[in-house]
Amino acid sequence: MASEARIKKVRSLRRGNRAAVTRNSHKASCKRMLEEKLAALGPLDAKILEAIEDLEASGSTHGGASRNVCGTGCRTPSSSPPPPPKLSRPATHSRLSPTAGGGCSPKIKLPELSMKRFDGDMSQWMSFWDSFSSSVHENSTLSDVEKLNYLSSMLSGTAAEAIAGLSITSSNYGKAVAILNKRFGN
Repeated sequence: MASEARIKKVRSLRRGNRAAVTRNSHKASCKRMLEEKLAALGPLDAKILEAIEDLEASGSTHGGASRNVCGTGCRTPSSSPPPPPKLSRPATHSRLSPTAGGGCSPKIKLPELSMKRFDGDMSQWMSFWDSFSSSVHENSTLSDVEKLNYLSSMLSGTAAEAIAGLSITSSNYGKAVAILNKRFGN
């Protein structure tokens, strides 16, 4: 009788250990699989970077496709404003944009910019304005509506309140800049 109880106890222990081995072997195989996939990503990343560098080096590789797209219009209207600029990754794609002559030229997607928000602290105005001016205000490819969207998204506190009454229109961008310069500039 004692040996039957002992066998039962040992079998119970064995069952628990087998279950643990089964669970852990699954985890180990998952870990191995993840390591293999991660190792495979390295060469793929290198190929992608090489292809991007080739595209950037050769300029426009779209050739005839660019001309076909130009015939149908380069820009499509968008109901939502563009997101504010943020700095994250290097340029990876190109898109077409209209030029003054009505044709299209390749437009490389710039890295997203990361600018510090301006909250109305007068001591920070010049630093903010220098950054904003060089990246957005003086960017001739952006419309005044896009510039005002960017400006509004970069303001908080009393600075945001200063232009809160202005609607997002091209005529209000100049007004917003004038209000901010008058209130926070020297």
